Amino acid sequence: MRKLLWFTIGFAIGCGLCVTLFWQKNLLPMLLYAAVCCGLCFLFGFRNDLFRFPTGAYLGLTISFAWFFLFQNQYLRPIQPLDGATIQMKITASDYSERTNYGFSVEGFTVLEGRPYRLRLFHSGEEPLSPGEVLDGEFRLRLTVPGGKMDSSYYQGNGVFLVATQKGEAIRSQSERNDLFFLPPRVAQTARERIAALFPKDTAAFAKALLLGDTSDLSYSVDTALKISGIRHVVAVSGLHVSIVFSLVYLLFRGRRWLTFLVSVPLLLFFAGVTGFSPSVTRACLMCGLMAFGGAVKEEYDSLTSLSFAVLCMLVMNPFVLLSVSFQLSVASVFGILLFALPIANRMNGISNGKRGIGKTLSLWFSSSVSVSLAAMIFSTPFSAYYFGTISLVGVLTNLLTIWLIAFLFYGVSFVSLFGGMLPTVCRWVAWLISWPIRFVLFTAQTLSKIPFAALYTQSGYVTAWLVFCYVLLALYLMFRRWGRRFFAAGAACLVLAVAASVVMPRRDALRLNVLDVGEGQSILLQTGGQSFLIDCGGSSDTKTADQIAQTLLSQGVFHLDGLVLTHYDRDHSNAIEKLETRIPVNRFYLPVQEENSLRFTQLNRPDKAVTLISQDYEIPLGTGKLTLLEPGKSKNDNENSMCVLFESAECVILITGDRSRTGERALLEQYQLPPVDVLIAGHHGSKNATSYELLEAVQPQIVIISVGENSYGHPAQEVLNRLAEYNCTVYRTDLQGSVLLRR
Repeated sequence: MRKLLWFTIGFAIGCGLCVTLFWQKNLLPMLLYAAVCCGLCFLFGFRNDLFRFPTGAYLGLTISFAWFFLFQNQYLRPIQPLDGATIQMKITASDYSERTNYGFSVEGFTVLEGRPYRLRLFHSGEEPLSPGEVLDGEFRLRLTVPGGKMDSSYYQGNGVFLVATQKGEAIRSQSERNDLFFLPPRVAQTARERIAALFPKDTAAFAKALLLGDTSDLSYSVDTALKISGIRHVVAVSGLHVSIVFSLVYLLFRGRRWLTFLVSVPLLLFFAGVTGFSPSVTRACLMCGLMAFGGAVKEEYDSLTSLSFAVLCMLVMNPFVLLSVSFQLSVASVFGILLFALPIANRMNGISNGKRGIGKTLSLWFSSSVSVSLAAMIFSTPFSAYYFGTISLVGVLTNLLTIWLIAFLFYGVSFVSLFGGMLPTVCRWVAWLISWPIRFVLFTAQTLSKIPFAALYTQSGYVTAWLVFCYVLLALYLMFRRWGRRFFAAGAACLVLAVAASVVMPRRDALRLNVLDVGEGQSILLQTGGQSFLIDCGGSSDTKTADQIAQTLLSQGVFHLDGLVLTHYDRDHSNAIEKLETRIPVNRFYLPVQEENSLRFTQLNRPDKAVTLISQDYEIPLGTGKLTLLEPGKSKNDNENSMCVLFESAECVILITGDRSRTGERALLEQYQLPPVDVLIAGHHGSKNATSYELLEAVQPQIVIISVGENSYGHPAQEVLNRLAEYNCTVYRTDLQGSVLLRR
């Protein structure tokens, strides 16, 4: 059996334990335990074949603990005292700067304690940095490792263990390093410029993403359609793109094995550099390089061994790569394809054995395409469900309709990028020509993504239960190899039941109040009597907030909002509206009159969009109760002018005060005789100046919900928590409990 596979499994388990559970702990006891188990398995393995497999795994586990101990102590521990410190240092940019809200951001590297470290630099100044430029000045450092001031699995997975922020002035100079080192990012930048200049505007963003994995110019609606339709991987440079590059080299030099090896390895290395050495690309390049080498030396190529080799190399270079979503999805997809694609294809071909001629050719193409798509989804679907909350049901169909075009599109975009400077007219025509199949791909993705229940969302517990049930059925089928059709029928039947329950069960509640976990912001979904109202639509990330609101509604079979109410216009209460509208139509907006803000907002929307501007109290019948929008304040402070929202029904009374502080709450109490409330949404995300004693005394809330996320303001303030404790309020916080759902 494949010894390297079992060794890699053990090594990966060890790395996973180290980066998640045993970080900063004494690894010696675990090292000894693994070594003893390995020794016992090795001894018993001479007599019993069953012990040979765990021997390799325990050996990998033992060595992983030893390797991580060295990695931690020799590479990471020397920089730990620098966490939060401001020091004088030189940082070399390894890419082009990207503009942020406060300046620029760029990936670079520096030398500390005699060792090179990759980092993310946030710098000021009027001009961005380009590859090879050096900044010499004072920088505040934050570590991204577990327990660091910027603990981030994203940075860890990509080998970036430091974040540096420029403090004061810095001197610019040019690196003395060889220009070849900075050639890949410069080539990538040239490709971006040529694509932007030569492609039509409606296809340039997709072409750039397809070649370079740069999705920054893709609109939210297109990006969402690609995710829902199950082909987002075509614009996130991955193993698919590497295989396209390698296939071209293989076809050009077929029969010349050493030439194929000598050309493909540097070409793949350069392509990985151009696309930023993402984990999925690195994994694919290692596998293709090993395949080329095996062909050169006439050794039999084993796909699982090759995958094990690639994973092992990446874990040795950076054990934290296990935390990368790109790495997890890439390995899971390939592992599923290697294990299941051929059996699925054979099963499908067996069903259509009687066909001949073109019918047989089409049947083989169909079975091959479907089997690869299904096999890739077997292990990657749980990761997609966990990280993105989405399970595409139309993914196989979308891949079948579009994936055969991707190689041709990739070659076409590459041609335009390479020769756009020398043959601009020819390349412009090529760009115009391949823009039509790009439009077909986009049209297909957008059309299929709009089908009701094109994707399922894990916001529904019934969908999550169905997914778990499907994997139980898969395990039973693999164990017994019987009743395959019955297992499939059971999974399909449970899918129908899960969807039906997701739609029906929420409608059985008289009232549902969902304070969504959107980080530092506020988005509150109120549903009653078959109507859905959203109060505020903002959060730390407009994209994530729009996704969460849309997925919550779509998981219930709700495809529009009856109303959207804004308490005020701060970004953390309104920044997701435009993106949300691309997925969930809004029947009517209810906006406080605040001169420039309300005027600007209404101008941004289509003329036929119904907008009601609120300047005085306004009542809306809602279910068995009513929603009262209380007149906005007239202070010079926008927060104090927040339009308060009062919902009253037999089931529940709810009060939302936006970002009003004690001053605004006093004005509210002077103007209105508020009733006792069951639920109060804490003002201004738990600010110490909001949710005052006066308000608590007046409305006597039983439950207080604080919509809050990671922030630098100290929200929720301890003073507020103390006040709520004095009034015996039951407190829920979205930063601790996640989204808070109240049902009546």
